[in-house]
Amino acid sequence: ALGSVLASFVARDGLVLSQVRRSFVFDILVAHSCREAGAILVSANTKDMARIARIVPFEFVAPYPELR
Repeated sequence: ALGSVLASFVARDGLVLSQVRRSFVFDILVAHSCREAGAILVSANTKDMARIARIVPFEFVAPYPELR
């Protein structure tokens, strides 16, 4: 699963695998896990999550604003 997602990013976006952040790889794994579990991911990293959701359809939301 991870390999095919990364291959899609290489083909679609010209992603260079040697420059991929480890955290982005982990985000892909978390997104895939949430999709398989039917869970909604809560993440402040909406930019990367939206990018991943184009390849791995899953639901995510930004966290609620912190109450002060």
